[in-house]
Amino acid sequence: MDIKAIENLNIDRVLERGTGKIIEQRPDGILVFDERSKGLMLACDDASVGEAMLERQLTEEHRLLMISNVALGKAMFKKYDFSDGLECFQVAYYSDDMPEVSDALDIRLAEEKDVPFLLENYDALSEEEMREEVKLGNILLGYEGNEIAGFVGEHLEGSIGLLHVLPKYRRKGYAIQLENAYIRKNMEAGFVPFGQVEVHNQASLALQEKLGLTRSEGTIIWMWR
Repeated sequence: MDIKAIENLNIDRVLERGTGKIIEQRPDGILVFDERSKGLMLACDDASVGEAMLERQLTEEHRLLMISNVALGKAMFKKYDFSDGLECFQVAYYSDDMPEVSDALDIRLAEEKDVPFLLENYDALSEEEMREEVKLGNILLGYEGNEIAGFVGEHLEGSIGLLHVLPKYRRKGYAIQLENAYIRKNMEAGFVPFGQVEVHNQASLALQEKLGLTRSEGTIIWMWR
């Protein structure tokens, strides 16, 4: 089993940055807990191997689970009665060339004072999670002049996301500039930049292709209680 495979890049990332703890590992499967995102992550070549790992290790305290074997993920969602889930393609930037970011946007790290603005414009994170993202330096703001035009970030397990351009600044190519800025940030830190796109989000998939990211052949499943 290859944890460097595109479907497993989030597992590789948390281990590489030192926040991931291996719960169980064998040649054809690995189960990791990430202390930062509080997510349990499973990769396996054989579904029966992964299912056995979860039977031994999954508890009610594990509220977030990612499985890179999509068939197993769908089965485990039902078996363990998770409340919601998301099937995604994984995308990754494998080029050695740093993407360019134009001078049209002034890119700055978000600060504590920016949290209310971020929460007003992005509702998929709790206030606690957003404050943690800002504290970790995980969110970039793009300014046009003295006003914030948009932002981009990194989810707690390492995937690029939180991409948002304010309505009045759309159709200026700022989404591309913001994501390019975060790709550069990951590359400068020595990481392979990667993200996840919901399977039916054709606009985002098209954007990732335009940015030069490779899309996984298979999908991954996130689920939460």
